[in-house]
Amino acid sequence: MNEAKSNASLNTHLRFKAPNPRAKSNTEYHEIDLGAQIALGGTPLVTYFVAIGEKDQTETLKLRRKIHFDLQKTFDSAEPKPMLHLQLGGGISEPLLAEGYIMADFAHLYPDLEKPRISCLPQSFALLIHQALLEYHRTEPNIETFVKSSGWLSVVTAAEGAVMKPYFDHGSDWLGSAGTKKRSLISRFYGV
Repeated sequence: MNEAKSNASLNTHLRFKAPNPRAKSNTEYHEIDLGAQIALGGTPLVTYFVAIGEKDQTETLKLRRKIHFDLQKTFDSAEPKPMLHLQLGGGISEPLLAEGYIMADFAHLYPDLEKPRISCLPQSFALLIHQALLEYHRTEPNIETFVKSSGWLSVVTAAEGAVMKPYFDHGSDWLGSAGTKKRSLISRFYGV
């Protein structure tokens, strides 16, 4: 699903199903949801999420894990945080509610607790999809074939070149500079 609202935000979401790699039977599956949101408000924000759910005996979808990744430049914030960070849980994602999760599913993740925010590698939707597929590629032959295909590899390597190469180049330059005498690279991520 793609949704653009008055050019202020863009939301996209996809789901795939794959066997639970640690299942006790071959009938246990995970529902893997991936999403991205770009909000162009006062402080632009790019958010990605991955959520894993399972259906119980009544076929009710239950949320087991949710991680989200933010890219937000807020160095002047009263609450410093890394520009690129991940959080367990995070906010409640509207696409997940639309896909059958209920608000109570998020309670064990404490969505109002925004700590800790952990510095992370830069993301793109293609890289997030690739990482999710890699988690399950040995459980499903179609996923394994897709992950190893030359077409998909070209998408992933292009995304890596676009977002990861500049990140690693900057980190390498920083660690080799005199800047390390004034602050650490991780402090730099916080804007401190």
